Amino acid sequence: MALYSYRPLTGKSEIRLLHLLSGIDNESLCGTLVHVDLDAHPSYRTLSYTWGEPDFTCHINLDGRELAITSGLDSALRRLRSSDDVVEIWADAICVNQKNTAERNLQVLLMKRLYSKCEECMIYMGTEGDNSDIVPGFLRELHNGYVGLYNNDGMRPGDHVLPSSIPAPDHPGWLAFQLFMARPWFRRVWVIQEFALPRVVTMLCGKWTMDATTPGVIMCLFNIFGIAFVTHDLHDPVMNGLAHRGMMLVESHLWLRLYCGNKSGLMSQVWNGALASNTSITSPTDRSLLSLLKVAKFTHSSDPRDRFYGVFGLSTDLEDSGLEVDYTKGFEEIELEISKYLVRQGGGLEILKDVSSSVSTSDILPSWLAGWTNNQVVSFRCGKRRRIDIPHRNTDSNLHPIRFKDASNILSVNGYFLDIIEELGMERTSYSLTGIAAVLRQIETMVADSLFLGADHNLPDSLWRTIIGDKGHKKSPAPPEYATKYRTFRDILFDDWDFPQDPYSCKEGFNDLQDFRLSWNRTHDARFSITRSGMMAMAPRYARIGDAIITVRGDPDYQTFVVRRKADSDCYIWIGKAYVHCPSGDEYCAIEKGEPREIMIC
Repeated sequence: MALYSYRPLTGKSEIRLLHLLSGIDNESLCGTLVHVDLDAHPSYRTLSYTWGEPDFTCHINLDGRELAITSGLDSALRRLRSSDDVVEIWADAICVNQKNTAERNLQVLLMKRLYSKCEECMIYMGTEGDNSDIVPGFLRELHNGYVGLYNNDGMRPGDHVLPSSIPAPDHPGWLAFQLFMARPWFRRVWVIQEFALPRVVTMLCGKWTMDATTPGVIMCLFNIFGIAFVTHDLHDPVMNGLAHRGMMLVESHLWLRLYCGNKSGLMSQVWNGALASNTSITSPTDRSLLSLLKVAKFTHSSDPRDRFYGVFGLSTDLEDSGLEVDYTKGFEEIELEISKYLVRQGGGLEILKDVSSSVSTSDILPSWLAGWTNNQVVSFRCGKRRRIDIPHRNTDSNLHPIRFKDASNILSVNGYFLDIIEELGMERTSYSLTGIAAVLRQIETMVADSLFLGADHNLPDSLWRTIIGDKGHKKSPAPPEYATKYRTFRDILFDDWDFPQDPYSCKEGFNDLQDFRLSWNRTHDARFSITRSGMMAMAPRYARIGDAIITVRGDPDYQTFVVRRKADSDCYIWIGKAYVHCPSGDEYCAIEKGEPREIMIC
């Protein structure tokens, strides 16, 4: 059979729709591609699925000609195909000529309209497996349990235990749900707009179908982090990490639906007492390009350029930006172009707060690039400071603390040199209690043996405040009761305490353990350190002894950072965020010692 040849699109708002012909079982996929104009308000559904490996081992017959497709798309189309009617659907791999770069550039610009105007977005999660058939019923049971929990049991948002109204920890639904959340669909970059923009989103897995925007499902998904930490982790650490990332991204997608106006019953669910008020670190604060890119970095795409282009349609600040979708450019060129635009728009400080030195070792690219393909949580949240010198978004170029040096890619940062790292602890590589205990033992040994800590230190108080960045549950600085939580946390760790089958039987101790554990997880990517002037700090994972600690002039959060002098140069390599604890309790103690300087970041 001859291969299918695309007829060119005409007009800026023209798309192709697949008219999928009826069929059953193993009959060949057949259809026709029809050109329509979005301005004519056509009726269609969109398909959201996982591309998977580019195997192209399957085929669809289009107008008597053959088009190769992936096995994932073949499975999705067979699930959507009707036995007696034509299905009108938009599927990217078929409706866009993927080999035509100019067409891809134009079609990406239409994604916002395309998903916003569709009748329904069909999310195909794949075939059944790992007990996925019990997930819908489990979510209904979980929803009913939450309603009873908040109405009758008086559970506070900070509780980390499961009362009787919630399925027991050994319920098979927990494991099935975590494995379901580990599926690759949740980590696709295009999912951000595929879920946020359509009015109706329907999820399909195997034979079951579920409306993903019903209040019951929304309630469960918004409480997903509480669920994750009170259930047993998966035995497979890789699958467990994927499940947690899926949960984190789902929460961001839900918030974006709110920002896009697709409430679908969400608003009352979000703001009433039935929902915990916690949000993940990736919940976007707006629909600016910078905010969306922070979400996209945790996603996956076969083409890394889609980390940028996959959120262009949702951004509210790209008009007159000069940024265009252009797949003829390489990823590094696009990354530098967009990052420089964001710096010039006043986002330099936010970019620097997201940098990880793990992607800053290139001699070609500048170290201040945020690393939009590094999908690890590279920055941590810590207690906020309130000192403001000059606003970091001041438009006066003479006062702006972050700007480009001449026409180069070197950033000029107005800041203060505060201290030098003299002692550095081990990396924290595990979320397990055993791994955390090993790190804490080494930290306590460092503090006991340090030659730099002064005698006026309240060592126990400074230690626990430092390792959590002095931030408790939504409070900064961490309230005094966290000292008790730390002692409980430490005693349980060093006594090799096992999680009880019924955590509710020791509710307060379990809550203390989990409160402090969750607070420390905010700084999981940092290493405990001691500075030359005798302060405890949490430094980035890739920090070294001898690195400098600085702060940026005008930062309202008074965030501290680590930089490294480049050999035989006046420039510095940007390493990442840090937290420095002042033993006196004076939040300004470090900056009073700081030396103001123009710092060149290359």
